[in-house]
Amino acid sequence: MRLTNSGIEYDTAPTRFERLKMKCKELRWSDLKTTKFLISTTTTIFALTGLLLLILGIIVLGNYNEYYLFLGPYFFVVPRFVIVTAVFIFFTAVLGFYGAISEKYKIVLAYLALLVTILIFELSITILAFQLEEDAFGYINQQIQRDQFPFSDRSFLLAWDDLQREKRCCGIYGRGKYDIHPLPITCCYIPAGARSPFECTTDNAYYATCDSRLSHFMGKYAYIIGVVAATVTCLQVIIVAVVSWIAYRLKSKKKIPQHGFIMKDTLKIEPPNPSVIDYSRF
Repeated sequence: MRLTNSGIEYDTAPTRFERLKMKCKELRWSDLKTTKFLISTTTTIFALTGLLLLILGIIVLGNYNEYYLFLGPYFFVVPRFVIVTAVFIFFTAVLGFYGAISEKYKIVLAYLALLVTILIFELSITILAFQLEEDAFGYINQQIQRDQFPFSDRSFLLAWDDLQREKRCCGIYGRGKYDIHPLPITCCYIPAGARSPFECTTDNAYYATCDSRLSHFMGKYAYIIGVVAATVTCLQVIIVAVVSWIAYRLKSKKKIPQHGFIMKDTLKIEPPNPSVIDYSRF
């Protein structure tokens, strides 16, 4: 604070933005190339990809669970694999941050080996997700045809009603080939103000089949998993390349004393031995 001739005080302390600007000016390019900074940055990006995969896997698994009776275990392999990979990423990121702090070659090498393993996982997720998108219609159609007749099971009837109501579909083969007459009321759109008795017939039933609607819904989520996994895989390739270069640098530093270079901490200065003169001969 200072007082001018007019008696007005001004605050001369730097603002937060000015302090940040001063720190950025003090940051040198050599600081950005340090082992600790590079490993910390790449590991942070790596952990964020794990968080993205975890959120995506939970969302997709939650949507798939709603239609478990019609999907079977095949559709749950990919989202569960995504979640397991995300958890594995978090544990690997802990090792990465420890390697950034310690800057030990063996720790970074172990971190690199786990990164390559996760890269294989992410590549597998990408392939499985796009394959799942292609097989969605055929597998769901086969699954629904196999399980369409146990109408005595109340849980199955409730699942069918929820599917037809939410996806606005009617049966497997459409409204014209439904085995029950009159049609279930969930096969029809009930307009506002409708009065009972309301009858669902082929004239006012939904036209779309449930297997096509469900396969489109599941195929969309499989496609999203494939795109996200492909993007994460590309980032993972860059991260593996950077960590490989860092491991090579640490290995080179470790071998420097063996090539004739003298390190300061390896020098040992010994005091000279004092010469003792025997005066008894004189």
